[in-house]
This record gives sequence, structure tokens and C-alpha cells, in this order.
Amino acid sequence: MHKHSGYSQVGFAAVMYLQVPDFGEERSETIVPHNGRLTMIGNGAGLFTSKTHLVEPEVGDLYIFPYDIEHCVYPFKGKGMRRSMSINFDVNLIKKGKEKEISSNYYLQEEI
Repeated sequence: MHKHSGYSQVGFAAVMYLQVPDFGEERSETIVPHNGRLTMIGNGAGLFTSKTHLVEPEVGDLYIFPYDIEHCVYPFKGKGMRRSMSINFDVNLIKKGKEKEISSNYYLQEEI
């Protein structure tokens, strides 16, 4: 399991599936297949919620989630290749009227 981070405390990670193979014979001992799939793990759970979400990837799917959502991808031994593209992006909050005070390199700028 891991989570992402960036220069800002607020940000998002994203994954887009470009190629999804047959994941082959299931290696886990669960009713629901896990091979090659992405699992999101939430920060809390309750009586009517689930702490995890298992993604069944399809080509073209795009998932965007906050930096602090832990997630993992299970291995697989099937034929073919799982190809995905990921990106992280920061969300910088700038107070109205302070835009000119922000230098061209935001990340080296002291907090205003």
C-alpha cells in the first residue's frame, strides 16, 4: 500500500488504463478476483460503508483520487501487459488579490 504526495498539502493522483490483459489464474484465496486490480483503501468505515474499493479495470477508465487515499495494485501472472498512465497534481490555493505576490516558481515561494 502507498499514497502520493507533492509540493502542496492538497493534491490528486490519477490513473488511466491504456491496456488491460487477461490476468490469468487467480492467485488469491478470495471469492472476488484480485489479480492485477487496483484497490483503494479509505480512511474510515462504518456500518453502511466499505473501507475498500476494488477496481475492475477497463481500457479508457480514468480514476482521480486525493493524495491521501492509500491504494495498491495486485500482481498477476497472466499473458499480456497491463499498461496504465499515472499523474500527480497539486492544488494550490491562492487568496484573491494575492496573485501578483506569487513568484513564477510557486514552490520556492514562502507562505503568504
